[in-house]
Amino acid sequence: MDTKDSQNHLKHNKFNSFQLNVVTVVDVEKLLRTKDASSSVYMMDNSLGSLNEGSSELVTPCKRGQVINWLIYSMNTDKGADGKWPPFAKINNIVFKNKRQDNVAQLKICSDCQIYGGPDEVRSSLTPVYYYWAGMLNFGLEAREYNYRLVLEVDGKEGTEFFNLDGPALKILSAEE
Repeated sequence: MDTKDSQNHLKHNKFNSFQLNVVTVVDVEKLLRTKDASSSVYMMDNSLGSLNEGSSELVTPCKRGQVINWLIYSMNTDKGADGKWPPFAKINNIVFKNKRQDNVAQLKICSDCQIYGGPDEVRSSLTPVYYYWAGMLNFGLEAREYNYRLVLEVDGKEGTEFFNLDGPALKILSAEE
């Protein structure tokens, strides 16, 4: 769908899903090597009219009351020659930021924003990683962009490492949009 069609779709309040999926693909090897989350992740979603898909600065258009599912997938997931599994990335936390983006938002953006599914205990080609965060956008939110931080957790050679990704945002649309 081209941009004009996408904008018309949004203009008429027609969404393709009540639940939106925000997918973060992590190049774990690159993340551990560079320590730079913004250049090691690729984000996309199933919302129409999204901006910056394929980058770390995804802007997801959404409506109040929608459920957002944050899913994470790691690249380079095959067993190594030594028979060991490579490190996988997890979402450790999702932190919404205030308008100035210099602190945590005082307003609650999502209800029940938490982990669903379980960590990957047994890895096989037949068992997918079933691990994600979800939350429902509150109905009283002002129509604007809400930037958030994904706190990523990766088990590195030195132990657990944490990385902040500060680029993504949810764009709450007004009732007229």
